[in-house]
Amino acid sequence: MVKNPLAVLWNDFCDVYEERTFRKQDGSSGLRREKVFSDLPCRVSFAGGKTGEETGSLTRARQNVKLFLGARYPVKAGSVIVVKRKNINTAYKNSSPPAVYSSHQEICLELSEEVL
Repeated sequence: MVKNPLAVLWNDFCDVYEERTFRKQDGSSGLRREKVFSDLPCRVSFAGGKTGEETGSLTRARQNVKLFLGARYPVKAGSVIVVKRKNINTAYKNSSPPAVYSSHQEICLELSEEVL
């Protein structure tokens, strides 16, 4: 595996959660959120833009968020990812399928209003 020279810039950390099935006591199955990775070094990149949606005199702004993470962690699409940056935790949902490269992966994220 190729070492990523940009990893020295990864000063954020993240926890990754997945929805997993489990067997209930009555024998039925259900879904629950489980932490699959904890405190992974990462970097979040932000880019602004307009959605083109206008409401009255305002145009809705949208922020594009991309997570940079080591390639050896298999993050599934749809995961919830909590990023810790400067002692502030921010939850993101609907993670995209990762673009995996030899040295890292890139995952597009959507801000979540849920607090974990």
